[in-house]
Amino acid sequence: MAHADREVSLTATCKICGRPATRTQRLVEGRPAPRDSLWTLVCGSEAYDALSRRHRVAP
Repeated sequence: MAHADREVSLTATCKICGRPATRTQRLVEGRPAPRDSLWTLVCGSEAYDALSRRHRVAP
């Protein structure tokens, strides 16, 4: 980024509060994924929620 002409920051909308969401939360059966689950799951929006820093739950 030190040599970039411009920087574009993309965000989603937090599913809980509606503020800009810079984090995602992987879900398993609608709840935050436990620490011992797979690290990455490639699929659609049914497995991840966009959340703000305030609402993301660390496993």
